Amino acid sequence: FSLSMILSFDQWIAFMSIRRRTRAKQETLDSQPRWHHKSFMMAGMMTLALLPVQWMKMPDKVPQLTDGFSADLEMSELGRDFLAEGPNGFKLVEFERVLRVPDDPFGHHSQMWRFSRGNTEALISLNYPYRGLHDACLCYRYTGWNVQDELIFGSVDTGDEVVVQQPSDSWVDTPAVRANLSHPLEGEAILFYSMLSQSGKTGVILDSRKLGTASGQLSGRFQNQTFQGSDPEQWIQLQMVALQPGGFSEPELEQLETWFRNVQGKLFKKCSEELGQ
Repeated sequence: FSLSMILSFDQWIAFMSIRRRTRAKQETLDSQPRWHHKSFMMAGMMTLALLPVQWMKMPDKVPQLTDGFSADLEMSELGRDFLAEGPNGFKLVEFERVLRVPDDPFGHHSQMWRFSRGNTEALISLNYPYRGLHDACLCYRYTGWNVQDELIFGSVDTGDEVVVQQPSDSWVDTPAVRANLSHPLEGEAILFYSMLSQSGKTGVILDSRKLGTASGQLSGRFQNQTFQGSDPEQWIQLQMVALQPGGFSEPELEQLETWFRNVQGKLFKKCSEELGQ
Protein backbone atom coordinates (compact mmCIF):
# COMPACT_ATOMS: atom_id res chain seq x y z
CA PHE A 1 0.00 0.00 0.00
CA SER A 2 2.80 2.45 0.85
CA LEU A 3 4.44 1.75 -2.49
CA SER A 4 1.15 2.46 -4.31
CA MET A 5 0.80 5.78 -2.53
CA ILE A 6 4.31 6.80 -3.52
CA LEU A 7 3.77 5.93 -7.18
CA SER A 8 0.44 7.74 -7.31
CA PHE A 9 1.96 10.84 -5.71
CA ASP A 10 4.83 10.84 -8.20
CA GLN A 11 2.38 10.61 -11.13
CA TRP A 12 0.33 13.48 -9.73
CA ILE A 13 3.43 15.69 -9.45
CA ALA A 14 4.47 14.81 -13.03
CA PHE A 15 0.97 15.56 -14.33
CA MET A 16 0.81 18.94 -12.57
CA SER A 17 4.26 19.85 -13.88
CA ILE A 18 3.20 19.16 -17.51
CA ARG A 19 0.04 21.24 -17.11
CA ARG A 20 2.06 24.09 -15.60
CA ARG A 21 4.58 24.07 -18.49
CA THR A 22 1.83 23.91 -21.10
CA ARG A 23 -0.10 26.76 -19.48
CA ALA A 24 3.06 28.89 -19.18
CA LYS A 25 3.92 28.30 -22.85
CA GLN A 26 0.40 29.25 -23.96
CA GLU A 27 0.48 32.43 -21.85
CA THR A 28 3.81 33.36 -23.44
CA LEU A 29 2.36 32.92 -26.94
CA ASP A 30 -0.72 34.90 -26.09
CA SER A 31 1.40 37.75 -24.74
CA GLN A 32 3.36 38.08 -28.05
CA PRO A 33 2.09 40.64 -30.59
CA ARG A 34 0.28 39.12 -33.56
CA TRP A 35 2.20 40.84 -36.37
CA HIS A 36 0.75 38.64 -39.11
CA HIS A 37 -2.77 39.85 -38.29
CA LYS A 38 -1.63 43.47 -38.45
CA SER A 39 0.18 42.85 -41.76
CA PHE A 40 -2.98 41.57 -43.41
CA MET A 41 -4.94 44.52 -42.10
CA MET A 42 -2.36 47.02 -43.40
CA ALA A 43 -2.24 45.35 -46.85
CA GLY A 44 -6.02 45.50 -47.11
CA MET A 45 -6.12 49.17 -46.16
CA MET A 46 -3.41 50.02 -48.74
CA THR A 47 -5.29 48.14 -51.48
CA LEU A 48 -8.47 50.09 -50.73
CA ALA A 49 -6.54 53.36 -50.75
CA LEU A 50 -4.98 52.61 -54.18
CA LEU A 51 -8.21 51.57 -55.90
CA PRO A 52 -9.20 55.13 -56.97
CA VAL A 53 -5.72 55.74 -58.40
CA GLN A 54 -5.77 52.54 -60.44
CA TRP A 55 -9.27 53.28 -61.67
CA MET A 56 -8.20 56.70 -62.98
CA LYS A 57 -5.26 55.10 -64.85
CA MET A 58 -7.48 52.61 -66.72
CA PRO A 59 -7.63 53.26 -70.51
CA ASP A 60 -10.85 54.49 -72.05
CA LYS A 61 -10.84 51.49 -74.42
CA VAL A 62 -9.77 47.96 -73.59
CA PRO A 63 -6.91 47.00 -75.99
CA GLN A 64 -7.67 44.25 -78.48
CA LEU A 65 -5.31 41.41 -79.34
CA THR A 66 -5.04 42.64 -82.92
CA ASP A 67 -3.73 46.02 -81.72
CA GLY A 68 -0.30 44.41 -81.45
CA PHE A 69 -0.19 43.69 -85.18
CA SER A 70 0.77 46.17 -87.85
CA ALA A 71 -2.03 47.47 -90.05
CA ASP A 72 -2.43 45.46 -93.24
CA LEU A 73 -1.86 46.84 -96.68
CA GLU A 74 -5.20 47.35 -98.35
CA MET A 75 -5.32 45.39 -101.60
CA SER A 76 -8.45 44.59 -103.56
CA GLU A 77 -9.01 41.14 -104.99
CA LEU A 78 -7.54 41.15 -108.49
CA GLY A 79 -9.43 38.06 -109.53
CA ARG A 80 -9.01 35.27 -112.03
CA ASP A 81 -9.16 37.40 -115.15
CA PHE A 82 -6.27 39.67 -114.13
CA LEU A 83 -3.79 36.99 -115.27
CA ALA A 84 -6.13 34.99 -117.45
CA GLU A 85 -3.53 34.11 -120.08
CA GLY A 86 -0.10 32.54 -119.86
CA PRO A 87 2.59 32.39 -122.54
CA ASN A 88 3.83 29.42 -124.54
CA GLY A 89 0.77 27.26 -124.02
CA PHE A 90 0.27 27.77 -120.27
CA LYS A 91 -3.43 27.71 -119.33
CA LEU A 92 -4.94 29.22 -116.20
CA VAL A 93 -6.36 26.47 -114.02
CA GLU A 94 -7.38 28.22 -110.81
CA PHE A 95 -7.38 31.50 -108.93
CA GLU A 96 -7.39 31.43 -105.13
CA ARG A 97 -7.26 33.97 -102.34
CA VAL A 98 -5.76 32.76 -99.05
CA LEU A 99 -5.92 34.32 -95.58
CA ARG A 100 -3.34 33.17 -93.02
CA VAL A 101 -2.37 34.27 -89.53
CA PRO A 102 -0.56 37.62 -89.20
CA ASP A 103 3.20 37.48 -89.85
CA ASP A 104 2.97 34.07 -91.52
CA PRO A 105 6.19 33.43 -93.55
CA PHE A 106 4.08 32.94 -96.68
CA GLY A 107 2.21 36.19 -96.02
CA HIS A 108 -0.97 37.10 -94.16
CA HIS A 109 -2.74 37.49 -97.52
CA SER A 110 -2.07 35.73 -100.81
CA GLN A 111 -3.64 35.95 -104.26
CA MET A 112 -2.57 32.98 -106.36
CA TRP A 113 -2.91 31.97 -110.01
CA ARG A 114 -2.20 28.34 -111.00
CA PHE A 115 -1.19 27.50 -114.57
CA SER A 116 -0.61 24.22 -116.34
CA ARG A 117 1.00 23.07 -119.61
CA GLY A 118 1.25 19.33 -120.06
CA ASN A 119 3.28 17.99 -117.15
CA THR A 120 4.53 21.47 -116.25
CA GLU A 121 2.86 23.54 -113.53
CA ALA A 122 3.37 27.18 -112.57
CA LEU A 123 2.16 29.12 -109.55
CA ILE A 124 2.16 32.93 -109.42
CA SER A 125 1.41 34.43 -106.02
CA LEU A 126 1.15 37.92 -104.63
CA ASN A 127 1.87 37.75 -100.87
CA TYR A 128 1.56 40.56 -98.32
CA PRO A 129 2.19 42.33 -96.04
CA TYR A 130 5.75 41.90 -94.84
CA ARG A 131 7.30 44.29 -92.33
CA GLY A 132 10.54 44.35 -94.30
CA LEU A 133 12.32 42.31 -96.95
CA HIS A 134 11.63 38.58 -96.72
CA ASP A 135 13.60 35.80 -98.43
CA ALA A 136 11.17 33.53 -100.27
CA CYS A 137 13.86 30.84 -100.51
CA LEU A 138 13.55 30.24 -96.76
CA CYS A 139 9.88 29.31 -97.06
CA TYR A 140 10.77 26.47 -99.40
CA ARG A 141 13.93 25.42 -97.60
CA TYR A 142 12.05 25.02 -94.33
CA THR A 143 9.25 23.00 -95.96
CA GLY A 144 11.51 20.27 -97.29
CA TRP A 145 12.83 21.73 -100.54
CA ASN A 146 16.51 21.77 -101.44
CA VAL A 147 17.41 25.30 -102.58
CA GLN A 148 20.49 25.78 -104.75
CA ASP A 149 22.13 28.27 -107.10
CA GLU A 150 20.48 31.35 -105.62
CA LEU A 151 21.39 34.46 -107.56
CA ILE A 152 20.31 38.08 -107.80
CA PHE A 153 19.65 39.41 -111.28
CA GLY A 154 18.27 42.59 -112.81
CA SER A 155 20.74 44.85 -111.02
CA VAL A 156 24.41 44.79 -110.11
CA ASP A 157 25.03 42.00 -107.59
CA THR A 158 27.61 43.29 -105.15
CA GLY A 159 27.54 40.11 -103.08
CA ASP A 160 25.58 41.78 -100.28
CA GLU A 161 22.64 39.99 -98.71
CA VAL A 162 20.27 42.92 -99.34
CA VAL A 163 19.67 44.82 -102.58
CA VAL A 164 17.19 47.73 -102.54
CA GLN A 165 16.59 50.03 -105.47
CA GLN A 166 14.61 53.19 -105.95
CA PRO A 167 11.64 53.16 -108.36
CA SER A 168 12.65 52.48 -111.97
CA ASP A 169 10.97 53.02 -115.33
CA SER A 170 11.80 49.47 -116.41
CA TRP A 171 11.05 46.40 -114.28
CA VAL A 172 13.79 44.51 -116.12
CA ASP A 173 16.33 46.66 -114.28
CA THR A 174 14.94 45.95 -110.80
CA PRO A 175 16.48 43.36 -108.45
CA ALA A 176 14.99 39.86 -108.40
CA VAL A 177 16.09 36.43 -107.20
CA ARG A 178 16.22 33.14 -109.09
CA ALA A 179 16.87 29.79 -107.39
CA ASN A 180 16.73 26.11 -108.31
CA LEU A 181 14.51 23.90 -106.15
CA SER A 182 14.35 20.14 -105.82
CA HIS A 183 12.20 17.84 -103.71
CA PRO A 184 12.35 14.03 -103.40
CA LEU A 185 8.59 13.79 -104.02
CA GLU A 186 7.74 16.92 -106.01
CA GLY A 187 10.66 16.92 -108.46
CA GLU A 188 12.54 19.94 -109.88
CA ALA A 189 11.38 23.53 -109.85
CA ILE A 190 12.55 27.08 -110.47
CA LEU A 191 11.71 30.04 -108.20
CA PHE A 192 11.62 33.74 -109.08
CA TYR A 193 10.73 36.46 -106.58
CA SER A 194 10.89 40.22 -106.07
CA MET A 195 9.40 42.69 -103.59
CA LEU A 196 7.74 46.10 -103.77
CA SER A 197 7.55 48.57 -100.86
CA GLN A 198 4.85 51.07 -99.93
CA SER A 199 7.03 53.89 -101.24
CA GLY A 200 7.72 52.16 -104.57
CA LYS A 201 11.15 50.71 -103.90
CA THR A 202 12.02 47.22 -105.13
CA GLY A 203 14.30 44.87 -103.26
CA VAL A 204 15.36 41.33 -102.41
CA ILE A 205 17.29 39.60 -99.65
CA LEU A 206 19.28 36.37 -99.58
CA ASP A 207 19.47 35.10 -96.02
CA SER A 208 21.89 32.36 -97.05
CA ARG A 209 24.55 35.05 -97.43
CA LYS A 210 23.83 36.30 -93.92
CA LEU A 211 23.38 32.96 -92.18
CA GLY A 212 26.27 31.34 -94.04
CA THR A 213 26.69 27.77 -92.86
CA ALA A 214 23.98 25.12 -92.61
CA SER A 215 24.19 25.28 -88.81
CA GLY A 216 23.69 29.03 -88.94
CA GLN A 217 20.64 28.61 -91.15
CA LEU A 218 19.25 26.00 -88.75
CA SER A 219 19.74 28.29 -85.73
CA GLY A 220 17.75 31.05 -87.43
CA ARG A 221 15.05 28.75 -88.71
CA PHE A 222 12.30 29.88 -86.35
CA GLN A 223 13.26 33.54 -86.25
CA ASN A 224 11.32 36.22 -88.07
CA GLN A 225 13.47 36.46 -91.18
CA THR A 226 12.75 39.99 -92.35
CA PHE A 227 15.01 42.96 -92.98
CA GLN A 228 13.44 46.25 -91.97
CA GLY A 229 16.31 48.66 -92.61
CA SER A 230 16.55 52.16 -91.18
CA ASP A 231 13.06 53.15 -92.40
CA PRO A 232 10.70 50.24 -91.79
CA GLU A 233 7.77 49.99 -94.17
CA GLN A 234 5.54 47.23 -95.43
CA TRP A 235 6.33 45.20 -98.52
CA ILE A 236 4.54 43.05 -101.10
CA GLN A 237 6.21 39.93 -102.47
CA LEU A 238 5.70 38.45 -105.93
CA GLN A 239 6.64 34.80 -106.44
CA MET A 240 6.61 32.55 -109.46
CA VAL A 241 7.37 28.84 -109.06
CA ALA A 242 7.43 26.50 -112.04
CA LEU A 243 7.60 22.72 -111.55
CA GLN A 244 8.61 20.21 -114.21
CA PRO A 245 9.96 16.65 -114.02
CA GLY A 246 13.58 16.63 -115.12
CA GLY A 247 14.08 20.38 -114.74
CA PHE A 248 14.21 23.11 -117.37
CA SER A 249 16.46 23.79 -120.32
CA GLU A 250 18.14 27.17 -120.79
CA PRO A 251 15.62 28.33 -123.42
CA GLU A 252 12.78 27.34 -121.09
CA LEU A 253 14.38 29.27 -118.22
CA GLU A 254 14.65 32.35 -120.42
CA GLN A 255 10.96 32.05 -121.32
CA LEU A 256 10.00 31.73 -117.65
CA GLU A 257 12.13 34.72 -116.70
CA THR A 258 10.48 36.82 -119.41
CA TRP A 259 7.06 35.71 -118.16
CA PHE A 260 8.01 36.64 -114.60
CA ARG A 261 9.13 40.12 -115.66
CA ASN A 262 5.91 40.71 -117.61
CA VAL A 263 3.78 39.60 -114.64
CA GLN A 264 5.93 41.71 -112.28
CA GLY A 265 5.32 44.81 -114.39
CA LYS A 266 1.57 44.23 -114.50
CA LEU A 267 1.09 43.30 -110.83
CA PHE A 268 3.47 45.86 -109.34
CA LYS A 269 1.92 48.62 -111.47
CA LYS A 270 -1.50 47.68 -110.13
CA CYS A 271 -0.16 47.53 -106.54
CA SER A 272 1.48 50.94 -106.93
CA GLU A 273 -1.83 52.43 -108.07
CA GLU A 274 -3.67 50.97 -105.08
CA LEU A 275 -0.99 52.17 -102.67
CA GLY A 276 -1.24 55.68 -104.13
CA GLN A 277 2.35 55.86 -105.38
